Parts: sequence; C-alpha cells; structure tokens
Amino acid sequence: MTILHDLGDIIGTILEIAILATFFYAVSGRKNIKKTVSIVLCIGYFLIVSATSMLIASQLLRMLLISISIVAFSFANKLSFFKRLVYCSIIIIQMILAEVLVGLLFSLVIDQPVIEYSKSAAYYTLGILASKLLLFIFLKPIELRVSFSEIKVPKLLVFFLLAFPLASFLIILSISDPLYIANDKIALFLIAIFIMIVANIGGFYLFESYLEQHEKQKRLLMVNQQINYQAQYFRDLAESKATANQTLHDLKNSLFAISDALETDQKEAGLLIESLCQEVTKPDAFVSTANGALDALLAVKCHRMNNSKIQFGFKSFMIQKNSVDNIDLCILLGNLLDNSIEACEKIRSEERKIHLDLAQGRDYLTIQISNTIEEKVVEKDGEIATTKSDKISHGIGLQSIRTIVKKYDGHYSIHQSENVFSVMISIKN
Repeated sequence: MTILHDLGDIIGTILEIAILATFFYAVSGRKNIKKTVSIVLCIGYFLIVSATSMLIASQLLRMLLISISIVAFSFANKLSFFKRLVYCSIIIIQMILAEVLVGLLFSLVIDQPVIEYSKSAAYYTLGILASKLLLFIFLKPIELRVSFSEIKVPKLLVFFLLAFPLASFLIILSISDPLYIANDKIALFLIAIFIMIVANIGGFYLFESYLEQHEKQKRLLMVNQQINYQAQYFRDLAESKATANQTLHDLKNSLFAISDALETDQKEAGLLIESLCQEVTKPDAFVSTANGALDALLAVKCHRMNNSKIQFGFKSFMIQKNSVDNIDLCILLGNLLDNSIEACEKIRSEERKIHLDLAQGRDYLTIQISNTIEEKVVEKDGEIATTKSDKISHGIGLQSIRTIVKKYDGHYSIHQSENVFSVMISIKN
C-alpha cells in the first residue's frame, strides 16, 4: 500500500462518517446525545477505521473491527437496544454488499480481477468513493422512510432525488475505464468525484432540513390550535355558567307565572307549560356527556349546527374517569365535527344530517361520526383530498387527528356510501 492508498482510505472514512451520522440522526428521531460526545465518537471512529484500513491485512478482522466501530458510533444518538441492533446490522450488510458490487462492476469494466486493479492508487480510490456512494444510495430510502413516516413525501420526488447519486455512481463507473485512468489529469477526476459525492450528501441534507422545518411548522400550528381550543373552552365554560344562571332565573319566573295562571286561567297555564317544555328540549339543552370540557365543545358545535339547519343525532356512553386528555379529546372531536359541518353546509338544508356516537369501554373509547354528502369524497393515497382554498388548515386538522390517534395507540378508518360519509376512531382510554 502507498501513501495514495492511505489517502483514499482517509477520504472514504470521512464520507462514511458523514453518511452514518446523517443516517443515525434521522432514524433516532433526531435525538442526539451531547455534542461533545458526538464529536469524540466521530474522531474515535475516524482513527480506528483509518488505522484498521492501513494496518490490518485480514479482511475478516478488519470487518469485525469496523462493525464494532459502527455500533460504538451509533451511541451518538438515542436508540433502543433493538433498533440499534437492527440499524447497525443493516449498515454492515449494506456496506459489505456495496463493496462487493463495486468490486464486481469494476472488474467487468476494467477486465481485471480486484486484486490486480486495486494495486493502482487511482482505481483503489475510485473504488472506495464508488462504494461509499452506493452505501449512501442503499441507506437513504430507509432513512427517509423511518424519519419522515408522518409526512407524505411523493414517491416520484424520492425517485428523482435518488437519480442524482445513481447518476454519480454511473459516472464513476464510466471514468474507471482505462482510457481515463491513464490520463495525466486523474487527480482532477478524483477531486471532482469527491466534490460530487459531497454535493449529493449535502443536497439530501438540505432536503431533509426542509422537511424537518415543515414538520416543526405543522407542530407549531397544532400547538396554536390546542391553545385556541383551551381559550375557547374557558370562554364557553364562562358562557355556559352565565347561560345556566339566566336559565335558572327564567325558569323561576316561568314557574311563578304558571302558579298564578293555575289559579286564574288553566288554559294559559297549559300554554306556559308547553312553551317551557319546548325550551328545555332544544338540541343545545340536552346534549350531555360525563365530561364537562366535551359538553362545552358540543354546546358550541350544536349552536353552529342549529344555525346551519343541520339535524344532529347524538348518543353517548361515557364515564368521567379516563386517561384521554381533555384538550386532546376536544381537538379530536372538534376537528371531526368541523369537517362534518362544513360537508353538510355544501348540500341542501333538508338533507343535512350529522350523527355522533361516543362509547367508552374498558380499554377503548370509540368515536363514530357520520354526515350526509352530495357525492363521494375523493381519496388520494388513503387520505381525504380537500376542496378548500386553505389546504394548510385542512392538512393541520387531519394531522391533529392522526397525531392524537397515534398518541393513544389507536386507529381510525373511513367509510362512505353514495350519500353518507363516516369516520370511526378507537383510542385507548
């Protein structure tokens, strides 16, 4: 081995650290240990792997030491034992596969066995760069799948993004032709390839940073939505208390009027009693659950449905004690009811109907809501497509529902017929 061979190993190790660091950071849910620990592990990995490549001839022993180094490097991020074992195994297997494939492809292009062409520092360095790029191509889809599982990244976009490193890999294979290697400017080729690989890694890093910022923005909007629901809940609570006091006052006056009418005019007393019965059986008055926060939310939604001339059916079997946070429950039902109300408002008033069932069992709280529709709702990739001009708000509402369902280890399903759309949700209580 020459100094140029050693330089190729060093360059390969630097690229390997960049690939592994971004991979473990992504699959750990972007949970780093302290920065100083990460730096120490990067330096340690660089020294051990570089020394192993330069000083140890045995391929088996070299792979064993590199595997141990990969496991140690993974401790820069917070991962469970099982996930750490799985991801480290995937990296080691993909690393071996990348080196074997590069060796075979170079042998086919150069028409020489690996042992022969690797004696050339140029071929050796090219092989290292190609294997690291292939490792990057292998790991990147896994990383995107795990890291951004809640974000619908178009498959076509991922395909085109992966086309860049794949094209770079094919360029390396083309340059490995002896016609180019014999050229006096091979050093410039190697530098250009190194920059090209760094650009590929950097491009994906910027793309993932954009997705991360997009996710943070959605979370911030969800927090704002929670704050708005909290504020609305307290306003509704205060309004409900004032309404209750007013109702009690009016009821007392009505009873006095009925009492007087019974002594003087029984017909008038009958009319007063009938009027009082109609008042207390208004939809706003009888919607009740065992949850005060939910009662306040439903009172507001019932008022909106009455104004929109929507017939509302409601059944509830709930107990006061459950583990579902009131704010989460209000956000979940609030979004579901808002979507149903908006759908009903698009059709004729006489056909506007919403039905809500709440059933609390020993382990699960089940929510089923259905509403009439004029035509079937369009579904795209298993999600509801929106006709709203404000698509971000629609996305936040659905994201809120998905997040809360996932938080309580639940599941939800969508069903629709010609004129009824329904959603069923089950969450652990």
